[in-house]
Amino acid sequence: PICLQTSKCHGLVLTLEQKLDLPDDQFTHVIMSFAIVGLPNPYAAFSEIYRVLRPGGTCGLTTWKLLGWFTYAEAALARVPDAPRLAPFPEFSRTFLKVERAEPVRWTEPEYFEARVRDAGFENVRTELHSCETRYASAEEYVRVFGVFTLGVMGHAWTEEERARVAPHYEGALLAALKEQFGDGEVVVRWEAYCITAQVPAIKA
Repeated sequence: PICLQTSKCHGLVLTLEQKLDLPDDQFTHVIMSFAIVGLPNPYAAFSEIYRVLRPGGTCGLTTWKLLGWFTYAEAALARVPDAPRLAPFPEFSRTFLKVERAEPVRWTEPEYFEARVRDAGFENVRTELHSCETRYASAEEYVRVFGVFTLGVMGHAWTEEERARVAPHYEGALLAALKEQFGDGEVVVRWEAYCITAQVPAIKA
């Protein structure tokens, strides 16, 4: 097998006009991990994955149903005066999208993303839901891991003024929210993800 593993940093941040600097029919497998909701044009990414796969090749994708840090971020923002609203995750998952579509974008619904993969030419599309937990020894450890990161991700949906208003208070609010829920014990974070596989037809269109 000849495999390409892609992510946002690999060059799949595509506009309608951009393409990967790779030849057609090059790979037997392409894997894209949790990048769908972070791409300005995921539909172009699906098309490019199809283009660089050989006939009969396999594509593997993952996308979130539940982000482990999301609920704790909501609780933290509720403690910050005049903080912007954090949209529900299905809505938040459209934050990075730059391409307009007639229908609502629903990356947390298998029927939607499976249909978009088929639109790109794939067949034998299958989805499995997987869940796991990660654990952190204390609220302080969790904040060290996720504090700056989650603030940066959420900031993509905010104005510059909103980011400046929240930033000085967010980590303290996050720590307080976690202490209220977990005390001095470990912090448990639950994640749920869809794992999608699809195949290029034996004869490409």
